[in-house]
Amino acid sequence: MMNYHLDNQTYAKILTMTPRGDSDESPWLFLPDELLLYILSFLSQPDLARVASSCQHFYRVAMDESLWRNITLTKRSDLSDEMLCYIGQHSPQILRLLQCTGSTVTERGLRDLFKGCKDSLKELNFSGCNGGALTGDLVLLHASSRCHNITSLDASWSNATNNGAMAVADISKRLEVLCVNGCQSITDEALNYVVNRHGSTLQVLEVFGCFNIKQQCLLGMAQNCPNLRVLNMGQCYKVTDKLIRQMASKLKSLEVWDLRGCKQVQDESVHQIVRCCSGLQTVTLANCPLVTDVALVEIATYLPNVRCVDVSGCRNVTDSGVRAFANNSKQLTYIDLSSTAITTKSVTLLGSYCSRTLETVKLSFCDITESAVVKLVKNCPRLHTLHVIGCKRIRNDGAIKVANSKVAVELGRK
Repeated sequence: MMNYHLDNQTYAKILTMTPRGDSDESPWLFLPDELLLYILSFLSQPDLARVASSCQHFYRVAMDESLWRNITLTKRSDLSDEMLCYIGQHSPQILRLLQCTGSTVTERGLRDLFKGCKDSLKELNFSGCNGGALTGDLVLLHASSRCHNITSLDASWSNATNNGAMAVADISKRLEVLCVNGCQSITDEALNYVVNRHGSTLQVLEVFGCFNIKQQCLLGMAQNCPNLRVLNMGQCYKVTDKLIRQMASKLKSLEVWDLRGCKQVQDESVHQIVRCCSGLQTVTLANCPLVTDVALVEIATYLPNVRCVDVSGCRNVTDSGVRAFANNSKQLTYIDLSSTAITTKSVTLLGSYCSRTLETVKLSFCDITESAVVKLVKNCPRLHTLHVIGCKRIRNDGAIKVANSKVAVELGRK
């Protein structure tokens, strides 16, 4: 990335070279469009709209299509039909409305939005949206009526049902990403339909909390989605240890597998996972009560390049498992050992063997000492996030900050 920082002398020289004559106009107006575009690329869309309203010159540059290909609005509580129409007029390729509220949004606003981006829209994410017509199936049905180029859809926590998911799957030419986390009305009917139409292209599937999806459907998905890289089936409590072993043998390309809250998962299924899915980079087994140190040993042995591991809430994980894991995992960047049976020994092991790569460490509600944590953060130059919530022997983050001021420490106390 180019460095556009100018000292005062250089800036003054540039001003003298600017073809302003005796004009009193702002020197900003004489900057090359390319430089202005670069500067404006750091602004959010609402800020771009404000810049555009300042003058005709800035309006022309701020309305450049390159600045509106990716539109993201987060936690906006003022979405309206007019705003959605305005977004549609910019024909975005990527549209993310994250946890937004649209109490006054009507179906007219949705029609105008998707009419405007019918040919351009490829990625749609409206996870966590609510209010007015800005809800699951209404959004999906309007999107499906016009936008046939959608390849990525995230309707998580939107109360979407089979009707909406199937409508998008029906019109999409190539669906690669489908996320319906928390949509409890999604059943086998929708997932089977998606897999039948897009199984060969599907790369990301997230059905966290969709507990109405049955085992046979999940097994069929594994058999018919050979290119799946990311699978989140957390809190799907009907999942059995046997099913996991059967699925693992089919999912050879998997890189991320989230099984949090699947109470029946055992060490035996982890044994099968690590042997069949050798490309796994992220393994999440949080709150799987039957998982023990054996699972960590398996991961360390057969996935030496694993980067992220979450076994939080697994009470049978102890220092023994972490010892084997730390000795072999040389690429580890993220580990969550919160609410496990580990002690200070594990903290010392991580600081000794994984110090070069660790970026995030979560040790909440563990029996660990402040001195061990201080040594950990001192030894880990890349560490930026540390969670020690509920660790009774850590009273404040003062000593931790002295050891490594770059680390964001979460104590859970005000």
